[in-house]
Amino acid sequence: MTDTPNAAPPVAPSFTPDEQFAALVAVFGEKYAKDFIDPVVFLPYSFSSPTVKQFYKREFPLISRTLMVESVYRRRPAYNQAVLDDFALMVARKLADIMTLLSTHCDRLRIICKTNSVDVNATYLHPDNRVVPIIASHSKTYLSVLYKLDELYHLTGSANLNGVIDGSSRSKMELLCRKAVRAFSAMLRNEIVKLRKESQRMWAAMGNVVDEELARAENAHGEGVEEFDKSMSDDAALDPAAHVDPESASQVIDDIASSAAAARPRRKKADAPTTVTPADPPAAPAAPATVDASTANATA
Repeated sequence: MTDTPNAAPPVAPSFTPDEQFAALVAVFGEKYAKDFIDPVVFLPYSFSSPTVKQFYKREFPLISRTLMVESVYRRRPAYNQAVLDDFALMVARKLADIMTLLSTHCDRLRIICKTNSVDVNATYLHPDNRVVPIIASHSKTYLSVLYKLDELYHLTGSANLNGVIDGSSRSKMELLCRKAVRAFSAMLRNEIVKLRKESQRMWAAMGNVVDEELARAENAHGEGVEEFDKSMSDDAALDPAAHVDPESASQVIDDIASSAAAARPRRKKADAPTTVTPADPPAAPAAPATVDASTANATA
């Protein structure tokens, strides 16, 4: 097995119109699919870990609808474009921060496995193969984040099952990364309120003229928000440690990213490969070297 089980999706094959429509229905529902008139890119993806499968099922639909509403607003000259520019910049920055966090931990885990002569050989037996509809630009970036999170779960599983990190270290690292990804969708849930306020201002300034496309997009998004709120409530009960309040989600991402950036791995010579202590998630040295407990604790 390779070190990067889900490094990138394969090149998109040709999908029939029926397959494309079925993919759109599977994510957004039949009514949304029938009414959708914008371009769509369809790509094959395979999700392995149960956590990533749930993120795709529960959160990808709302994220895509939210980003799509931004595109609809862009087409309205009366909409304050500065509000949309700020929103797009924030989305890009937060996704980049989360990807950096995930990549950093994946790199550290890979080095820990390598220096302890352990293969990245854990696998999941029931991958979820999907035809994924991309309806907004940052939706594909979010899918890259999910792929990286899937990679992290392969690495933590390999390191733990092969005995180079213990269950506590594995759990802490997975929780940290899972919480960062969950915070992104919670942040969008909060930020859409600001976009809606500007939309209401625009409607009022235009004399509440009929705009069927905008009304359709906002109504569809509202339905997605209701579904998302229910899933968030379920997640809060099932996984309370990773629950993120939408109003504080942006700060949660900043805090996690800052903490990861501040953790500087220490170089230290060691005589033999060793397991990671349970106190903290593992961290790798700056250059390949044997990992000891003090190095692992540098990621606290």
